[in-house]
Amino acid sequence: MTVPFGPTPADRALLDRVAALAAGFAADAAGYDERAEIPVANLDALRDAGVTRAILPVALGGDGMGYQGFGELVRLVAKGDPSTATILTMHTGAGVGLAELTRDSLGTFFADELLAGKRFANALSEPTSGNRFLNPQQEARPVDGGWALDGTKRFVSGSEIADYLLVNAQQDRRRGRPARGADRRRLGVPAQLAHPAAPARRGGGTAHWPIRPRCSPGRSASRCSA
Repeated sequence: MTVPFGPTPADRALLDRVAALAAGFAADAAGYDERAEIPVANLDALRDAGVTRAILPVALGGDGMGYQGFGELVRLVAKGDPSTATILTMHTGAGVGLAELTRDSLGTFFADELLAGKRFANALSEPTSGNRFLNPQQEARPVDGGWALDGTKRFVSGSEIADYLLVNAQQDRRRGRPARGADRRRLGVPAQLAHPAAPARRGGGTAHWPIRPRCSPGRSASRCSA
């Protein structure tokens, strides 16, 4: 089947670079699997090739790659190493999502961090959430000096190397309002608790983090990353 549209010339140039990189990823994939290591070198190579700037919307300082181009990019990476593609996809969703969600309150902060090479991951799924990960059961509670979120998040792909986590929780069960926050350092997660207790499989893991956002209890928990 032939479709009447395709990647833009700019996207095609990037996709050609990614295809060449993916061939190298395939040669190392089995070794990463055997060692249960995160393929950091692959992720760095993709960033250096221009993937990070490409995935950001133009309004946030990026090139605004479309969904078709990004889908082809992920396909090419997955052909070489599926784990790299999984972490890249989660990193993209969390990083771009945070940049867009906080644009009004934080400006280009997260977009700038993404372009600077910081890594992002999603911490959304809970042990009892199944596929309803956008409807969290864990509650962010107001405490002295901020908010406390103490619970378990699963399938946190790339958490071992992440600088920022996109986290969701209930802010007020009576109103059913979701709370979103990010950045394991800005939220005060101790470094020794930032890794899964058990060795993680590539591209995933289970973690238990006591997260204490440093924002005023009087502010909406959805602004805890501010």
